[in-house]
Amino acid sequence: MKLNHTGNLTTIPTGHGNIKTYFNRLQISDDATCPSGKGDQTTDHVIYNCGRLTEEMDKLRAAVTKTDAWPTGKWKLIKRHYNEFSKFINSKSFED
Repeated sequence: MKLNHTGNLTTIPTGHGNIKTYFNRLQISDDATCPSGKGDQTTDHVIYNCGRLTEEMDKLRAAVTKTDAWPTGKWKLIKRHYNEFSKFINSKSFED
């Protein structure tokens, strides 16, 4: 399988990259709040709770629950559900 590593996909397992909690931790930004307004923009928030990604999250959840329980861990999403997870995580910019 060919992996298409994007900035968003790299950010999720590492927590380093274009995500507000990372910028806040490095004191680049004073605000870690997600643009959805529903909490800090952590990697877990983006995957499991972000109101900006509801439709995309529903598609990912439907694909995952065919073989695994939801919620499932980040690494399992990457290892076992890479195609669906990649579509989900690259569906929107974390900044908007």
